[in-house]
Amino acid sequence: MRHFLTLFTFMLIATITLAQGTNNDFAFDDEDFKHVFKELGFESYKFPIQQSTSVLYDIIVEEFKDGKLVNSSSTIEGMKDTFKNYGIDATSYFKPSNDSTFFHRFYIHSNDTLLKLMVKSHGASYPYKFGLTDVSTHSSRALFSTKEEIDSLGYLTISEPKNIMFIYANSLDEKDKPLWCPAGLPKEKIIQQFYYVIYITIQEYKNKDS
Repeated sequence: MRHFLTLFTFMLIATITLAQGTNNDFAFDDEDFKHVFKELGFESYKFPIQQSTSVLYDIIVEEFKDGKLVNSSSTIEGMKDTFKNYGIDATSYFKPSNDSTFFHRFYIHSNDTLLKLMVKSHGASYPYKFGLTDVSTHSSRALFSTKEEIDSLGYLTISEPKNIMFIYANSLDEKDKPLWCPAGLPKEKIIQQFYYVIYITIQEYKNKDS
């Protein structure tokens, strides 16, 4: 991982250096950096969540193909399985030490065959991998309702399961079909409209062992 980050840093510096015209010397802004990262296959999302010490929030990642749910994963349960052999209670990583607003971050890196999703919740990170061999054009977006709530409050409150973002793609058979913008569509419509969808939800954690 460290070697990869070092290589990526050099690539980014090289890209920025080459892109900077000697007679067009304007400072790089957020739009430029978004474009560079997108071209390198990187995307990132972050959501400020209001949390208290008495409640744990879980990240649920659902994978759909051809309108059908093929996999559903709990980030906390995944971490519990990872750490159980070491006698570590993974839920302790998610417990905030004080009532506050914390960022939940999502980092996406993709190429033609593989999509990696790193979930960085409060105090813990957990990776997901998805094969892209049977899909063509893909993209991702946060939900408009989520953005509107953040804009009005400055953070999200999770009183019930909240869909926050999704990744969507056409099939290989539809490689020449435009990847239509899904803005404003409900979850059920998105799952039916696109061949491949990864849907991400934040909800209160319910311990299945209790």
